[in-house]
Formats: sequence, C-alpha cells, structure tokens
Amino acid sequence: MSGVFIAFLALLFLVAVLNQAAKAEARGNRASRGKRSRYATGRVYGIWYDSSFERDYIRYAVELDRSIESIRRYDEVQGPIAYSYRGRQRRYYPDFIVKYASGEERIIELKGYVSQKSRAKHERSRDAVKWYFEAACWDIKSKVDREALPLAELRRRGIDKPGVSRK
Repeated sequence: MSGVFIAFLALLFLVAVLNQAAKAEARGNRASRGKRSRYATGRVYGIWYDSSFERDYIRYAVELDRSIESIRRYDEVQGPIAYSYRGRQRRYYPDFIVKYASGEERIIELKGYVSQKSRAKHERSRDAVKWYFEAACWDIKSKVDREALPLAELRRRGIDKPGVSRK
C-alpha cells in the first residue's frame, strides 16, 4: 500500500474517533458503554433517557410521585452489574437510582419487552433491582399522559435542559 493511502485511512479513523467523542459529549458522556439507542433519547429535568419509558418514568418521579426525593442515572453513581448470558460474562447498567423521602434508595430498571438477555439480567439482579416490565411501563406511561404536563409545555419551560428543578 502506498503511504498516501495509509495516511488517508488513518485520517478516516481519527475523524470517526473524534466524531464519537463529540457525540458522547453531546449525550452527557454516556457513550463509553458503546450503547446506541434506536429509541427516543434526550434529557428531561436534566436527566438523560434512552427510551420513552425512561422519559416517562423520570417525569413520573419528578412530577407525580411525591415520595421520591431524587432520581439519578445509575451509571453516574455506580459501576455495572455483572451477569452471565450464553456462557459469557457480561455487565449492564440499570436505568436509575431513586431516593425516597424515607431515606430508602432503590435501583430501577425499565423494560418495555422481555427477552432472554433481559431475563438473564433479571435473574442476576432481582434482589438488588426493582424491575418494571412491559405492563408496568405502560401503566406509568398512561399515568404520565393523563396527569403530567404535556411535553410541549415542558420544552417551553426549558425543562429538557440540564439543571432544571421540579418547581
């Protein structure tokens, strides 16, 4: 191969790495897990979400459930949970850590569907993590749709920006 072609390939690789770094920065540095979501992503109340179920859970926790004192992304606070799937060691990050007014903390995982992989995660972490599967996710979503502020109103108020409180 010619030196020019190798330099061109190196430049393409560098551009791809820098592009990933810029995307990670824009998403709040969550890309280190290598996860790219095909679902709704963004921020609400300054908290990153990877799906509409996660977005609605954040809104439920902040706007509707007064027993919840705070909610944070799990991966901002703790490391991954290890589990085995198809003979390989893997790790995953649950969605949230919720702190209640009583002082209790609970780890939350939302799953809009059940797969063999999510069952393996559930088996490994069921004592430590509160799991909300499809029906429970839809219940929260419908409660938010009925009782919470419309998303357009949240955006108008700037609540999709980091650092906005529930007031």
